[in-house]
Amino acid sequence: MFSERYESGINGRCLILEGDDKADKGYITRMITENRIPGYLACSVVYADGCIGYVYDVTGKKSLAEMYEHEEIGYAALCDILNSLATALESTEEYLLPTEHLMMDPHHIYTGQADKRNAFCYYPGTYSALSESMTEIAEFILQKADHTDDPATMLAYDFYKQVSNGDYTVRMLLNRTEAMIGDDIAKEECLENMVIEDDELYPPATEDAPVIPAAGKMIMAVCIGILMIISGFVLTSELNAGGTAAWLMAFKEMKLLVCTSSAMSVLLPIFIFLKWFNESKMYRERVDAYDNDRSSELFYFG
Repeated sequence: MFSERYESGINGRCLILEGDDKADKGYITRMITENRIPGYLACSVVYADGCIGYVYDVTGKKSLAEMYEHEEIGYAALCDILNSLATALESTEEYLLPTEHLMMDPHHIYTGQADKRNAFCYYPGTYSALSESMTEIAEFILQKADHTDDPATMLAYDFYKQVSNGDYTVRMLLNRTEAMIGDDIAKEECLENMVIEDDELYPPATEDAPVIPAAGKMIMAVCIGILMIISGFVLTSELNAGGTAAWLMAFKEMKLLVCTSSAMSVLLPIFIFLKWFNESKMYRERVDAYDNDRSSELFYFG
């Protein structure tokens, strides 16, 4: 049995676990306190009144039990939890630590509020067989998984089934699941790419035929009006040599203005017309292509 309490101070918040065994665990205690082990909460020890307390830094973290008391675990969060579990289990092997001291209950797995990383509490003062610990976390995940999220549901059930069969290869499960999800996504994308476009199934609608927009027609009308005014102005200057129009046309600036206005008034309608002509040509090609396809189908099917 062990007792636990939380303490907060200027250096953050910590979880302190104290057991009936007042002596440290030698190698195990030194290993978890002198190393920053992947997947584990940072740990230190304090000695008071002949007791040893294991101190875990939980600043800015919440336990899974707190986080998902009223929420469900989605696929992304579930992958993070299982990845962290796989990392913690791999660390026990790498650092030659017994797995029975790795606490896998949701009250002692903590998630950072900022980075969303999960970390496990490794406490030498407790003992739990690996099968019992894995079953506990598997049952929690199965209960809290978002069952409206198909990938999350699939992964939760697969994990529970695997643990029930005594298979604790979490990393392999994640790799298989990611491969399956990836294949499903690829299949969906493939099906989307195979969808025949609407314009291949149906003839182009008559209302889709290109027309010169009202603004374009207005611009063309204005340009024609400007051309008529300029033509009349130039013609007047030529016929009436002593008039105002002839006097104005004697200035280079006026000639430049007349030439520029004339050019713009000619080019704008041409540009609008060519744009409409090109779109009309493309529309006719689509109509012809559809008619040809239909003719081929009728010929093929008799």
